[in-house]
Amino acid sequence: MSIALLSSHFYGSTIFLTLISIHRYVAVVHFNRSSCIKRKEFVRKLCAGVWSLLLIQALIFAFTLPTSTEGKNKQCLSIHQTKLTESYFVINFILFIFGFLLPFFVSAACYSRLANTLTRLNISTAKGLKVKVKSQRMIGVCLVIFALCFLPLNVVRTVGVILKKYYPQQCRLLLQFETAYYATWIFAGVNSCLDPLLYYFGSQNFRDTFQSFRRGQVDIQNRSDSEMTGNF
Repeated sequence: MSIALLSSHFYGSTIFLTLISIHRYVAVVHFNRSSCIKRKEFVRKLCAGVWSLLLIQALIFAFTLPTSTEGKNKQCLSIHQTKLTESYFVINFILFIFGFLLPFFVSAACYSRLANTLTRLNISTAKGLKVKVKSQRMIGVCLVIFALCFLPLNVVRTVGVILKKYYPQQCRLLLQFETAYYATWIFAGVNSCLDPLLYYFGSQNFRDTFQSFRRGQVDIQNRSDSEMTGNF
């Protein structure tokens, strides 16, 4: 149960953070284009599909990474489970690549394009400046969540499974990484406190205000282009 709940919580966060970044990118950078990700019905089905996949993944982990008795102690999610060393090694790299690296690079690409769009906006009103600052803060919060909450756990766990597989005799070092691994779960749990900030920045009122501001920018640019054409 612990394995199932932890994996669903942790990787559910990374997946939904990535989907938020994609949605922000489409809504802001391609605000005047139609897209399925802008439709509420599609988003509901997408979220339901993600939760279904998370449930399946959680059940798989729960059965492939069972508790075991090592000596007189029962172990769960521990490097002391010597019979699961190979399983931990393989699963770790699957999660590291598809559960962290891929979502991080997708989010970084979306937010870099979003930041580039924001820098090109011609801010001439207090409302427009407020929207721009709020968007920049949203980008910052997302990067902080990935760096603070998800990076330490993935790095420490990866080093730990490598040590366990290739240097099992380094007991003291393994124990240090075991302690560090459990400590990183504390940082991973902090994302539950930071995620509401992203929901605030991605609220409907904020989206409507930003899109209205962008439409105003396009109208001004079109009028300017028309005047220049008329002069020539």
